[in-house]
Amino acid sequence: MKLTSPAFDHGQTMPPEYSSGSLNKNPPLIVEAVPGDAKKLVLVMDENETARGILTHWIIFNIEPKIRFLSEDCVPSSAQMGANSWGECCYEGLQPVSDEHQYFFRLYALDCELNLPQGASRAAVEKAMKGHIISEAVLMARFSVFRQEGKFRP
Repeated sequence: MKLTSPAFDHGQTMPPEYSSGSLNKNPPLIVEAVPGDAKKLVLVMDENETARGILTHWIIFNIEPKIRFLSEDCVPSSAQMGANSWGECCYEGLQPVSDEHQYFFRLYALDCELNLPQGASRAAVEKAMKGHIISEAVLMARFSVFRQEGKFRP
């Protein structure tokens, strides 16, 4: 399975419009090579390098496996949103307070549908996924408060 974005390459800087200091919209994502036996997909976006530990910026679960493109600033209508680290069911954009941070988009193909309510916590989603992951893909982006090519500050 493969996860990419037309907005940035793996390991590169994510454009500022995806930050909370700008338009705060999710980037477009391309999903490829989903296993034929996948029943549902789960997408988790997190940030690991914070003083508070791992911050979850976005959770979508029960995504139909036939999906090949997640549009910018849009969630598939048949999918459910989980709660991010701020307790909200939405995308919360990049917001580093210092230095450069890494953001990970983790896509999981599952052999089942998750029987969870809208707004489920990350812990609940991970517990429900346990033993059901048949494939996964990771896309990483970087973002900093000050970008070298123009001293952009979100």
